[in-house]
Parts: sequence; C-alpha cells; structure tokens
Amino acid sequence: HFKITASAVLSGFTLETSSYASVLVSGDASDMVKFLRCRWNANKGEAAVIIYNEDLGQPIVDQVSPNDLRRPSGSSSGVEFQFCHFSQNDVSFGEVAAFASEVKVDFSAFSGNEAEVGSVVMLAGATGSFADGALYLTNSCFLDNTAVLPGTVFIEDDPNVNILGNTRNYGAGNKITSGGNICTDVFLERPGSCLEDLATCSGICMNFQEDICNDEVINIVGTSPTMSPTPAPNGGIDPAIFKPASYGRSGIF
Repeated sequence: HFKITASAVLSGFTLETSSYASVLVSGDASDMVKFLRCRWNANKGEAAVIIYNEDLGQPIVDQVSPNDLRRPSGSSSGVEFQFCHFSQNDVSFGEVAAFASEVKVDFSAFSGNEAEVGSVVMLAGATGSFADGALYLTNSCFLDNTAVLPGTVFIEDDPNVNILGNTRNYGAGNKITSGGNICTDVFLERPGSCLEDLATCSGICMNFQEDICNDEVINIVGTSPTMSPTPAPNGGIDPAIFKPASYGRSGIF
C-alpha cells in the first residue's frame, strides 16, 4: 500500500489484503514515521509492516522474506504506532518486522494474527547491534495471536539490545505452535539463531505486566480506529470479556 522513504505521519488508514508487505518503511535513522489510529486487517504475505534501511542494505523486491534480507549496515527509520490495531493478518514472518530500528508501540492492539515469528519482531543490523535501536512497548494488548517461534514479541539475540519499555502490556489467548518453548509474551533470544534452527532455540521470557486490558485499547479492538464513524469488524475478539483498566496517556512520545 505504501513505501515510505522519509519522515511521515499516516493517520486514520485501514490497510487490508496486501500480498507482500502493506507498508515498507525504507528510510534511515534520521527519519521518523508515525502511524496514528491505523488498522491493518487480513493482510497476507511476509509482514504487515517492514522497517528496513534499503540504502544501507539492499533493494527490497516482492516476495523476499525478511529473514533472507542482507542486514543493513546502519540503523533504519524510527517508527511509532499509537492507537493502532493489527487484526486477522496471516503472514509468513511477522506483523511488524524491524531491522535496527527504534520502535514504539503504545495504546495499540494485536488480535487474531498468525505469523511464523511473532507480532512484533526486532532484528539486528549487520553489526549485530541495537545500539541505535530500541523497543518501547507500552499500554498495549496482545490477544489470540499464533506464532511458531516462541514469543508474541520476538527480540533477536544481541548484547546491546535495548528494551526500554515493557510497561502496562497485557496478553491473553496467544499460542506458540512449536512446542519447544511456551513463552507467549516477550521472548529474548539467547546466543544462537532461532530463525535458523528451531530445534536449538532458547531464550528468556519477559512477561507482560498487566492482568487486564487497558480500556482505551479495548475500544480500539471493538471499533474501527480510523477517522471514519463507520464501525469495522472487531477482529474476532469480544471486548466484553476483558475488564478495562484506566491509565493516563503515555508521555514517552
């Protein structure tokens, strides 16, 4: 749907049924891309959003798996998701696949998705370092997602990985089908490569911290987060089954 090569803000879009990646963010660390009240629904292919520095990596052609891309030699664009919803996407890698990027996910929901790796996948650059990248994961809900590798959120092994926020997040009904590791929250890969050899995959599981889903995120799951007043399908989740919790707006943005 979009290829974004510079700083931008996308607000109120519903992005559906892409066959490779709905959005490719291909700029560098000087760029910041923000998605506000966007919905990704029923997309296919490799990922819903790929964040990858093409200038310091390689040109992305259709149907190339993120796992087969040459790691970029520098950081990719920073990306923020606020009040967004990923629902019923069936992708072969992950809903959000980010290479050496600073990613912020706040007041957003991932529900009913299927992927090989996870809903949010943090990957290193060519130097194997996240020194210029980080994951801020706050106030979000992960509901009924399915992955093969451990972790609804998967973070590739790297000694400099920065998980600067795993705060007020909630998960329920998420499943890992490989059976070797039952981590359904945030998985920090240990030295080795789960992407190459699932049989030897090991890591540390960081639990989501909340036992109830934030009421603002429940509203996102239950109604369309676009600017249009027309309701959209709720992605198969009944928001009535989650008890709401109220928090003030995050200040990290």
